Amino acid sequence: MPLFHLRPIAEMEERLEFLSLVTAAEQGEQVQAMRALPRQTVRYQYVIQSADWTSYRQLTSQNGPGPYDIPLWFNADNAGALASGTTTILIANVAERDYVVGGKLIVSQSNTLFEEATIASIDAFGVTITAGLVNDYTDAVVAPTRSGILAEGLSANWIQGLFLRGAASFVITGTSDLQPTWTRGTYRGEFVLPDAPKLTRSVSELLIRQTNYIDSGLGIIATEAERALFEERKTLSFYTNTPAGRRDLREVVYQLRGRQRAFWQPSWAQDFAITASSGGTADINVATLLDRTYPVGRDLYVRLTTGEEYLRRITAVTMADATQDTLTLDSALPGFAPSAVQIACYATLSRADTDTFSFEHVADHKTTLSFVTKDTFA
Repeated sequence: MPLFHLRPIAEMEERLEFLSLVTAAEQGEQVQAMRALPRQTVRYQYVIQSADWTSYRQLTSQNGPGPYDIPLWFNADNAGALASGTTTILIANVAERDYVVGGKLIVSQSNTLFEEATIASIDAFGVTITAGLVNDYTDAVVAPTRSGILAEGLSANWIQGLFLRGAASFVITGTSDLQPTWTRGTYRGEFVLPDAPKLTRSVSELLIRQTNYIDSGLGIIATEAERALFEERKTLSFYTNTPAGRRDLREVVYQLRGRQRAFWQPSWAQDFAITASSGGTADINVATLLDRTYPVGRDLYVRLTTGEEYLRRITAVTMADATQDTLTLDSALPGFAPSAVQIACYATLSRADTDTFSFEHVADHKTTLSFVTKDTFA
């Protein structure tokens, strides 16, 4: 299989597309998986010398859409100097870079000095390849490869006739399921969103309830609520600058399966100011809200400055005094001082409102992910 070895610039996009069928009903919805694995697409941008363009036109004209071996450049690592005959390559954070035994990798120093090798084994420090390297390298970059097809061909713009800026998208046909084990905690049988996003903002401040209005021509004579629940949508944005953090974000996406799995999403707003908590009891005191409205049956999320997280359901509310109210929870919280609370807010059972997740990668050290979530509550 030909290797599409062209090295891109630092900015790269990876897209994971699940496929779900959502059937809405008055009291809820059903979600069915329509695709076993996500469709993985990577998009690279290139800046190359005009002399190199001929070889890539020849590569694509001979092989058409492919398949090709496509390097996953966002998982690349600097391997330094490598001599011909080398079979063991040291790779930092190798477990987070999508290498697989029996798969392939690319060793590259430039668009003219490169080769592909097959992985025989992987350990905590790097990989061993089945045969020694053919070339000598003084500053090699190593990345895993996957089979894929050229989705839309190559596009390029000449700049002063000396070099060109191009782009290409590849659909990865060798996508593997990460199948991660959820280790971030559950509540009432559903996942808990693992970390506070770098940015949470409402897409709309409106609460939406789908309603059908029947108009006789003289005015509205009836309204029929199509949904018994209100809906709110938010956009969550995440950022990481480590290979482990990038792998963690991708595992979250694989667990959620697009719109298919629900999760508990804290509002990440200071909805409550805890004024007292007695360890071993189910009561906590909070500063009184302006209108003293505490929806009984909603869920409370508490995160301490030491990292501990707690989720509890509000079962009753009573007035403690003129400035405090007492929330009765479905189970006790441990004792802690109000100063130990980092955030206390509502948590809502949500799901992603999209089947497509786009990761923006910058070389090996930055990844951002944004997606829309949908909350449902009475």
